[in-house]
Parts: sequence; C-alpha cells; structure tokens
Amino acid sequence: MNQRMLACTVALFAASPLFAQAKEPAAFDQGVEAFNASDFARAMPLLLRAADQGSKDAALYVGVIHEYDHGVPLDKSKALEWFKVGAARDCVLCVLCVRLRVTTGTAGA
Repeated sequence: MNQRMLACTVALFAASPLFAQAKEPAAFDQGVEAFNASDFARAMPLLLRAADQGSKDAALYVGVIHEYDHGVPLDKSKALEWFKVGAARDCVLCVLCVRLRVTTGTAGA
C-alpha cells in the first residue's frame, strides 16, 4: 500500500462515526459535523476542546487538519504531535500515521 493510498484510507476512517467518542460528545460530534462540512474554522476549536479532554479520535482529526492544511497553516510537526497524542491514547489510526511518518522518513517534517 503506497503512502497516498494509506493517507486516503486514514482520512476516510477519520470521518467515520465508528471512531466518534469523547468526554464531551457534543463538542466532538459538532466538530466532526463541521469537519465533514469542510467548515474547519468551526471544527478546530471544538475538536481541540474534545482532544484536550482526552478524546483520542479528536486528536486524530486535529492532526489531519494540520497535516492537510485545512483552515490552519500547513504544519506537519503539529500534525505529528497530535498523532502521537492519539497514539498514546490507543487510537489505531494515529499509530498508523506515526508509523507511516517513521517508515517514510518524514517523522521530523
């Protein structure tokens, strides 16, 4: 599986309601809804709040927003930081994102 295909797979799973869980479900759910509507300016503070409260899945979304320049300046370092936060909370997709960066040599990017 090439890097582009894996990135697309991660993005598709990230948008899946299967991964929706947070200590503050309203913020997370509203953030995912805004993300899916491409309203990243509205999504980011909601997802950050959920991530700060321990949501592993919100950490994934925040990482994706930074990784793909969705409403915030492109920042692969911040994306990696958030993927590591999610990975530490046992988010499988975050673990995959971190491992992809390590195996492709872009973990320092």
